[in-house]
Amino acid sequence: MHLIQVAVTIFFTFNAIGNIPLFIAMLRKYPFKRQLQITFRETFAALVIMLLFSYCGESILKVLNVSIGDVRVGGGAILFVIAMGMIFPKHVKSAGKIEDEPFIVPLAIPILTGPGTLTTVMIYAHQETNFLTVIGCLLLAWIPSMIILMSATYIQKLLGEKMLLAIERLMGMVLMLIAVNMLCIGLKEFGSSLLVAKPGF
Repeated sequence: MHLIQVAVTIFFTFNAIGNIPLFIAMLRKYPFKRQLQITFRETFAALVIMLLFSYCGESILKVLNVSIGDVRVGGGAILFVIAMGMIFPKHVKSAGKIEDEPFIVPLAIPILTGPGTLTTVMIYAHQETNFLTVIGCLLLAWIPSMIILMSATYIQKLLGEKMLLAIERLMGMVLMLIAVNMLCIGLKEFGSSLLVAKPGF
């Protein structure tokens, strides 16, 4: 029962259902088969990242001297730039030009495995002594999430170009709000750490 509870918690922090419109908006310009390939690659990369952070996340952050607040600020800045591009898309007409497709950033991280997900994974990994149990929890959360996001590409076939553009701009607004919130929380944590380091300030 504990295993299921932890898996459900990680599943909701992964937020596959909430990211369906975002995946559709960011991948709609690619062929349908390529969308499936990208989605699987990014979700698998997200699983690898979660496994990595569950095993040595705290050590990695300590070695790099990076806090969760720093991760929030960096992730928020990346999402803000992406959101601006979604709200104000640039239509470049150039024959034969191939745009770079998303690779690890921003879909796998920070959209799927953002600070919230990584923090949750590290907390449960720290509490659980058996690492195989941690892997089981991650797989129970990842498998349905991957199926949901793989199905998202089929939704594109049911929607027209105008509807997709509307979704893209709407999700850009939502993503910008998420980015601002992430930045604010990260800056607050950064400010709090400074006050703790300098109590006489």
